[in-house]
Amino acid sequence: MAQTLRSADVLVQSVLSDPAKKAELATNPAAVLKAAADEAKDQVPAYFGDIWIYRIVVGSLSAAVLIVICAYIYLTATNHRPPEALVAIGAGALGAFTGLLAPSPGSKA
Repeated sequence: MAQTLRSADVLVQSVLSDPAKKAELATNPAAVLKAAADEAKDQVPAYFGDIWIYRIVVGSLSAAVLIVICAYIYLTATNHRPPEALVAIGAGALGAFTGLLAPSPGSKA
């Protein structure tokens, strides 16, 4: 659904931004809209509407955070000092996870 909306936005922009296409739209709308639709499909990334990419990224970041937490607890319990890189990896993964799940500033909800 999101990919369809983005494709539609690209289609509208491509037709309205070109005065020649606007003029031709009045005489031959089917051909202009078909050409604009083909252009719009090419401009929207293929992964944009793919929910599996999103699920893989969320799963990977969640796993990274959980592994870091478990490693930190294990190292602390065995009287070893956890390396600073472990903390950095965990903080980075948690920050990325939070940024991914937070709504974008441009969204309405």
